[in-house]
Amino acid sequence: MNRRILCAIILSAMLTTITGCSSKPNGAVSTPAQVQKQSSSAENQQIYDFIQEQFKTNSKDAPIFVAASEKFKRPIIEVMRAYMLVSNAKVNLKVTEAELDTMNMDTIKNLYVNKDGKWYYNNKEINVGTPLPVPDSMKEKAPTQGKEINVDISLETSSSNGTLNVKGKTNLPNTTQVMVRILNASDKSMVTQDFTPKVSNGQFSSSLSSITPGKYIIEITTPSSSVLDPEAKAKVGESGANLTGKYIEFDKVFGKTVKYESPITIK
Repeated sequence: MNRRILCAIILSAMLTTITGCSSKPNGAVSTPAQVQKQSSSAENQQIYDFIQEQFKTNSKDAPIFVAASEKFKRPIIEVMRAYMLVSNAKVNLKVTEAELDTMNMDTIKNLYVNKDGKWYYNNKEINVGTPLPVPDSMKEKAPTQGKEINVDISLETSSSNGTLNVKGKTNLPNTTQVMVRILNASDKSMVTQDFTPKVSNGQFSSSLSSITPGKYIIEITTPSSSVLDPEAKAKVGESGANLTGKYIEFDKVFGKTVKYESPITIK
């Protein structure tokens, strides 16, 4: 399964039987909404089972979702939503259906071709459907007035015997986790990384070993604000809302995070 599809919501009701028997006390009558919900849960399970069976012989997402869409006569966005509702209920993850659709549309854009408002797979038109509106939880949040952090980062480096020493200065809050990666300059493939540094009094440092002479890129990033220490999280704001400036990236799932890159040549 494509790794972009990471989250889901617990189903509030699952069909307990398909024999027509009710789990309600004697005399209780299911409302039309309850019957519809049970029916939807049952079909979601069928879609999940079908897709899981397909994954046994095919590791590619694109044709499997198309096949499920055609079999169950539902748009691909609804098939993906149904699959994830069941899949993530099994591991007790809670995400709204609108959040699921927003993430799944990013996946759909990578799997299929959109041309003149129509979607195609292998030159055949497919029914992607219409996703639920992007929820407020996944929209970029404005910084709190007076609490903006216009992020600044600068680096000093030195190398000796295959070890690269990186010293950074920044105005990020104390205890902010900083991830240091060394990438090949030619294709940005990763050489090594260090996830341990944290900002202390405006500074951080890292030592990375086994680096041969050549041209590289030093990449400095921060994780989602949700995993930061309380002190740093309070200052950067919910979903990193208070972070501003040219080094800030926004992602619907992770919110605002830092990404800084600097070229380096090691001789």
